[in-house]
Amino acid sequence: MPFKHPNIGNSKLNVKIGFAFLIATLSFIAMRNKNQLKLSRIQELNLLYALEYRDLSKEAIMAIAESLIS
Repeated sequence: MPFKHPNIGNSKLNVKIGFAFLIATLSFIAMRNKNQLKLSRIQELNLLYALEYRDLSKEAIMAIAESLIS
């Protein structure tokens, strides 16, 4: 947990920062490849939940990321 804030739980803060980096990276890759990032609000909430409460492998995160770019 590299990021800390006195008023926000470390897990939630780090998940949100990691999620923001993931979405920014996927948006950049999609734009570079002339594709679109397809992420609905429910998918966003499910991914945030999974990142915070599930133990996702790097392979699982890569598979999720690939499925979000069309």
